[in-house]
Amino acid sequence: MRQSRGLLGLRLALVALLAGAVLGTGASAQAAASRVVIDYIDVLRAPEFRVYVDYLDAAGRPVPKLDARDLTVLLDGEPYKDEVGITQFKKSEERCAFVLLVNNAMLYSDVFEDQKKGLIEFVRGMRAKDMATVIYYNEQVFPLGDFTADKDELITAINGIPAPEKPKEAFLDALIAALDKFPEADPNFPRTRGIVMLADGLDQGLSDRTALANRLKKDLAPKAKAIGVKFYGLGYTVESNEGIQLMSLLQKNMGGYFTEIKTNQLNQLGSYFSKILDSVYGQYIISFVTSDLDSEEQHTIQININFKGQLAESTPLEFQPPPVAGTPWYVILGIIVGVLVGLGLLVGLIVFIAKRKKAEPEEEEEPERECPVCGEPLEPEAKTCESCLRTPHKAELKRIGGDWDGFIYIIAEEITTIGSREGDILIEDPTVSGKHAGIKIDDLKFELADFGSTNGTYVNGKRVSKQFLKAGDVVKLGNVDLKFNLA
Repeated sequence: MRQSRGLLGLRLALVALLAGAVLGTGASAQAAASRVVIDYIDVLRAPEFRVYVDYLDAAGRPVPKLDARDLTVLLDGEPYKDEVGITQFKKSEERCAFVLLVNNAMLYSDVFEDQKKGLIEFVRGMRAKDMATVIYYNEQVFPLGDFTADKDELITAINGIPAPEKPKEAFLDALIAALDKFPEADPNFPRTRGIVMLADGLDQGLSDRTALANRLKKDLAPKAKAIGVKFYGLGYTVESNEGIQLMSLLQKNMGGYFTEIKTNQLNQLGSYFSKILDSVYGQYIISFVTSDLDSEEQHTIQININFKGQLAESTPLEFQPPPVAGTPWYVILGIIVGVLVGLGLLVGLIVFIAKRKKAEPEEEEEPERECPVCGEPLEPEAKTCESCLRTPHKAELKRIGGDWDGFIYIIAEEITTIGSREGDILIEDPTVSGKHAGIKIDDLKFELADFGSTNGTYVNGKRVSKQFLKAGDVVKLGNVDLKFNLA
């Protein structure tokens, strides 16, 4: 009996030893699967550089409590040997900026209230210094104010979103509008930026899923990367899981966080939105100072982290420092002297002209009248010029630049609508809204009106809501330039 128990003990010891070896191997593999991702390097503060880094474990969770001793910074492949600072974002002085996207299409009527509650929990979890803005969308996009750190204002905006009433959802237009909210080159605006949403990833206005995927990957993702915007999405299947795949693709190309929500998890949306904040606040800011980098050349930075004996290496990121500021004193002095001399001459010229005008008797001139259609000078008492009297009530818009340069759109109806998805004139361009603008003909006048487009309507470089057009005016819809002329 003693021998049997001894044999059993030996067997149990061997099993425990083998289990320990397996578990140890698994733990090592998990640790080895940790990864370092460089999100962005801020060069606007040069010679100080700040690198925004995610250090994630095998499960994709941020790893806390790193310090500078765990880091190796490589500049152009060579170790940086001076002092390096490291701060976890949650404890940093820097702010975050979020665009909160709310879907209120009819397809989302069953989860609409859960969606709002989850986003309100997200707002409550934000730090006091962070800021956000709210956009809701169905078949159109509706921005609700500018960025603010006032949580009560944000919660009021979310609660004030009307119940779903439109059948379609413009997923792509909503993302474009969200990206457009972030400035490209403002050193005072938060560098950590994100789009936060619950969606199914479908766009009923774009039936070609392959084309939509290409747009997201080739157009939106590079723009988001360029301005430092991440995608923080929760996916919920309403009609098809194709949209979930598109949202996952966005996260892979933009960075950020994505998870799919099941029906029985909708009452837990608050906790899932909180996980997004954990992901954001778990980021590290690594800072260093150097003036040894040539501003006319591209450089690389790599962050390696050796934490608890396990090494993780980032992919090198290319960057270019800004030109070194500073102008010699003699150049500055020369500029100041030149400005003063120029001002003296200008004042003298103004005084001379004023005296001459005073000496000359003023002649009253009749104001010159112009044709309201073509802008040409009118004969006395004429309402329109002879040319316009002979011209049919038609006009045209001619494309300027791009692959469609020279293409002409005819304006012949009393009201001509323009858009990328619907209208009398269809312009296939991502910056043109589905129903962008229209032109109304009234008494030989052509009135242009914006329909609340995402990227605006401009005449001769000035944004307008309504504007009468003259021959030769340049109309800009999104990024598309058109020259207005009478037909």
